[in-house]
Amino acid sequence: MKNYEIVRIFVTVVLSACLAGSGHSQDIIELPESYRGIYASNRCDDFSAGGFWGLTSYQEVFVSEFSISVGPIFVVRANERWAEIRDASDPEYRYFISKDGESGALIYWAPSAELVGKVTPDDGKEAFSEEGVSVYVPCKQFPTNISAIFGESWLVANTLDSALSICRSNSKACHQALFDSFDVSENGQLTRSEMARAARYILQVAASKSRTSNNIETLAGKTAASFLTAPALAQLLLLNFDYDGSGALSLDEIAGHLLETSGSQSPTGGDLISAFDAIGDLAVEASKVVSTLPETLQ
Repeated sequence: MKNYEIVRIFVTVVLSACLAGSGHSQDIIELPESYRGIYASNRCDDFSAGGFWGLTSYQEVFVSEFSISVGPIFVVRANERWAEIRDASDPEYRYFISKDGESGALIYWAPSAELVGKVTPDDGKEAFSEEGVSVYVPCKQFPTNISAIFGESWLVANTLDSALSICRSNSKACHQALFDSFDVSENGQLTRSEMARAARYILQVAASKSRTSNNIETLAGKTAASFLTAPALAQLLLLNFDYDGSGALSLDEIAGHLLETSGSQSPTGGDLISAFDAIGDLAVEASKVVSTLPETLQ
């Protein structure tokens, strides 16, 4: 694959990550604040004791021994009693979460496939199977071994929330807000390290959606590998779009006329699912190609 094709792939990844959230469609619903936080299915200090679930306004980091999900969540509807969420891996399936007012525990309600759309937590536990209702206790943070792999993605997810909130109400300010969410140094420029951080997040989202890597051991290896491929992806952007030779990129340098012609169409929740799937595919393709590049380009 030629160099310009590699650049096209990564630019598409970066722009898609920004533009996918740039609308303010009313069907993109924010998860109510009462549900946000970190939860454990058993103990907060021990991953071997069960799974962990981090929820922000628009994203999740779910980690168990055999299932992982990093990336956007899509709230279908929410009220003071429960929230209904479209499953990330199966858009046709929907589950519920609610909160226990006394303990602060998060309750996960999973209806059987034939009851999707027919029952809610208002119908009580008897409307769900015994395995379909799980309780997660609130935690202050992820345990060290989980934070080592997913801590950066959790920080990025929380930072992106502020930008996505702006995107829902002000499409003109959306691109800048998303750019700023990756601008760790807050100087209006993205350095190679800051672009690599964005790439690592996108690659981890993509890896968590893959059936072949949806387990903690494989994803840990892919996360470690992303510390090699992500800087190379970032370097390709610098080599092609750092027009002033500053060693960093501005929003205009990255996108320029593409943002001007992107329009202000508001994506739906379904559009965002498709967009993030495409972003993941492109990111994985780009990282594979980068591993074959000469060291001088990396």
